[in-house]
Formats: sequence, structure tokens, C-alpha cells
Amino acid sequence: MAMKNIFCLVVCVLWTVGFTQCGSKDLHAQTSEKTIITIDVDQSKDGSYDCAFMFDTTQCEIIPIETSDECLIGEVSKVFFKNDRIYILDKDANGVFILHEDGTLDRSIFAEGRSSQEYMELGDMYVTDKLIYLFDNILMKILCFDLDGQYQKTIDISPYWANRILVQNDNIYLINEWSETEEGQYLLFVLDGDGKLLGKFLPFEETERYGGKDMESYTVLGDEVLLCYPSDNTVYRVADGACIPKYRIDFGDNALPEEYLTKSLIDCMKEGLTDRYVLGIDALMASSRYLLFRFDLGETEYTAIYDKKTREVTLISSGGLINYSTCNLGLSQYFVDGDNVYSYYSALSIKTIYPYMKKLPEGNKYGEQLSKIVADMDESDNGILIKYKLKGM
Repeated sequence: MAMKNIFCLVVCVLWTVGFTQCGSKDLHAQTSEKTIITIDVDQSKDGSYDCAFMFDTTQCEIIPIETSDECLIGEVSKVFFKNDRIYILDKDANGVFILHEDGTLDRSIFAEGRSSQEYMELGDMYVTDKLIYLFDNILMKILCFDLDGQYQKTIDISPYWANRILVQNDNIYLINEWSETEEGQYLLFVLDGDGKLLGKFLPFEETERYGGKDMESYTVLGDEVLLCYPSDNTVYRVADGACIPKYRIDFGDNALPEEYLTKSLIDCMKEGLTDRYVLGIDALMASSRYLLFRFDLGETEYTAIYDKKTREVTLISSGGLINYSTCNLGLSQYFVDGDNVYSYYSALSIKTIYPYMKKLPEGNKYGEQLSKIVADMDESDNGILIKYKLKGM
């Protein structure tokens, strides 16, 4: 059931944000006019939806991932393309695979242990043009490797706490989902590359939260970080030492009323609130032109696509996004990085759905390539990664 992991998080987020001081630089609170994104679930499109309108249909890459004793991927948890290589976080294997552009293995990072150069459990990864940042969510530290997978340094983040990390302009953003820390109760901490505290944003008051769903409502876009916490439904922009509201997602009659904000998940479910109200944004992704976010209402999962250029919203319920203009495959597991989208399909899933897919016209290069890959693939092999290009502004 789509709602079984949803948590009813109670948040009393201040609209003006407290900041700490960094050396001689003051981080000032700022205000900004927000863009209102109105969501009407009655206007949603049901079933699979052709999202080709978002993509540059001249650019698509199908990349089969090498299968070998040294390259057995259990779970594609994160994907980054940097320095002509592909970086895949595999939480199931508790390691990182570094692949060439054609999907063959270059090297991997497996460093389990308790030493300063090792991790216990990888909770997240971020890759920049300089470094690979691996977040150990048990020992609360970040291990930094160069893009060739060579260890560089370890950053202790135990005074703060994090559930996920982002990195932008060499600054590290620690996403804290409601945990108390030595530095106070804040939803976001910003550190420099050496682990020195630069700022702490979005204070919260309540100490008890009802967790359970693994949120992904954070993204980096150019020089800014965007993040959204339930049940505030405000997307905040963090840049230039300030945290300001940028978008407000208005669910209308489906927005959780203020009088219910202090209820636990169990109470919300007992009173049927999860069938009537949206409890928060589950995932947030952004490109230069589009803002994509997912949320649940009752047992239905929705995907919303906001076009910043036209200010129009496309809302899809239950079904998936399919790019009929290239591979005729849905974006079932996908990651947005700038204007690129990376979608992963396991060998089992692609072998299962391929016979029922609408075939591309004869002579279509993507169709011919996909047909050959599927024919040569076993269900136990690693899957394929497809790289799409989104339209810009």
C-alpha cells in the first residue's frame, strides 16, 4: 500500500530563519516572494503518460552495465556522471562502483570497518567535479575520495547529525530529519570542506517526530540547494549564506489543516486523514526548466511536473512517465542531475516488460540497440542505465 510508510511529521517551521555567524561574516535572514504552485488532484492524468515534451529527443544513451564477479550491483541507490565516468552508490552491497561511459567497470570503493578511512554503512553519496563524498550514517562521518577512488580525508559530523548529504561549491549540506543535535534543533547544517560550521537553518521546536518514510526532498541546482520538509510544503532555496522560501506548493482542500499538525501517524490513519490530505512531499528534483515532485494521497502516488517557463503543472496519478520519443520506456527509477536524467532498469524488469512494449519504428537506432541488449542479457545480469537530456529554458 502506497501509504504504509508515510509519516505524519509535525513541523512548526519559522518563516524567518535563524543563522549562526561564520568568522566575520554574518548570515542574514532574508525574505522573498514565493512562487505558488497550485495542485488540483481532480485534474490529474491517470495511467502512463508520455513525457517526451520534457526531453531533447535527439539525445539519449543506452548503457548496459557490465556483469562480472567484480561488478555485481544489488541496488542502484544514486547515480552521478562526472569526469567521463559513472558513479553508482549500491546500498545493498555497501559500496560504490565506478564505471566507464560504456558501462564497463573501472574500479570500486569497498572500505567497511571502523578506522578513520573506513565506513560502517553508506547512507548517501554525492559526487562533484573534484571529490566523491560518502556518508556513513552509523559513525556520523563523511569520507572523501578523489574521482579515481583514492581516499583523501574524513570529516567528523557527529556534533550535527544527518540523514542525507548534498555538496555545492565545496560546502557540505547536512539534511537533518528532526533529530536533536549538539548544535541545536535545526533541519539543515552547512559545513565548509573541512567540517567547520557555516550556518544552521530551519529551526524546529518539537522533539518527537514520527518517522518511517525515506524522504528525498532535496536537490542541488547550479549554485543553489533546494529542499522541502513536510508538512510545510514550502521549497526553500539555500544560497549565498541565506535560506529563503522559493516555492509554495498549494494542495488546496487536500492540504493538511493546521489543527491536525500535532497528530501522530497512527491518529492520522485512525481518523482517515491520510485518505483526505497530503502529508508532505516525498521526493523533489529540479532541472533548469522543470521542478518534479512526488506525493501520496490515500493509496495513490502522484507525480507533478512544474514548467518554470510556462508556469504550467502536469499531474500524473498512479501511472508512470514514459518517453515514447526514444526508448518507449518508463522512468521507473530515475535521478535528475542538472538537465540530465538517469533511469535504471534491472535485467529482470527489462526482460519481463520488453516483449509487451510498443515497438519503435524500424530503423530507430534506440529500438535496434535495445533489442540487441535485451537479447544478449540474462535475468541475473546487471541492468541498463539510460541517460536522457531535459529541455532547458
